[in-house]
Amino acid sequence: MLYLGVALSKNPGQEERAIKIFQEALDNLDKATYMPHRGLIWARAYFSRTLRKKGRVKAAKKQEKLIREWILGHPYSMPPSELKELVIEDGQRDYVFSHPEMMTVFGQMEEIKDPDTGAAVVIDSRMGVTVTQQR
Repeated sequence: MLYLGVALSKNPGQEERAIKIFQEALDNLDKATYMPHRGLIWARAYFSRTLRKKGRVKAAKKQEKLIREWILGHPYSMPPSELKELVIEDGQRDYVFSHPEMMTVFGQMEEIKDPDTGAAVVIDSRMGVTVTQQR
């Protein structure tokens, strides 16, 4: 249902319907057999943008906070560029990675991609950690 919410949110005039679908899907997450984190982060980002578009800033901030909390709890789950692809929409203001907490964590990370393999090496100078992830 989250995917339906995303699809509806992209269609002008369908925002209220998308919001209802998002709410229903998120209220029933515990009944889902499996929900990949990537899909959940991506859908919450669309939900947040849809809520903001309809002037529901407080509800949007709640979704953005949930996204930030998950990412900050799993900062090495995927390269920063992949996390940003899930959250940031071209031409839209970023309310997740522009948050001070996120800037503190991700501002200290450098991502280097191997052009041959597509593997990403993330160097976190704040923690002295290097993480390699295959694509």
